[in-house]
Amino acid sequence: MDREPAVTDRFEAMVARARAPQRFSAGFDDRVMLRWRAAQQRPAFERVFVRAAPLLAAAALLLMAANYRLSAAGDPLAARMLGVPTVTLDAVWSDAYQLPVAGEGR
Repeated sequence: MDREPAVTDRFEAMVARARAPQRFSAGFDDRVMLRWRAAQQRPAFERVFVRAAPLLAAAALLLMAANYRLSAAGDPLAARMLGVPTVTLDAVWSDAYQLPVAGEGR
């Protein structure tokens, strides 16, 4: 019970290809090194921005969440940090915020 030679040859060729070491196409390592060098030569600001932007965005979200959570308790967090009084409509219309009008009080 002998197999056909064409089937056996194809099977042997398939096994030989499977056992052969796998390699990338010619010039692959050169292309990779060129991309790597180009990435390393980016401007310093761009490298810093790429690393710092996610951290700064996370910090901004944390401050926003803290300000939102603490604003219900009274003054907003930013106003407390800066020492700025909270401005309300009652405070605006009170006498303490009234500016003298030109020609009055002379």
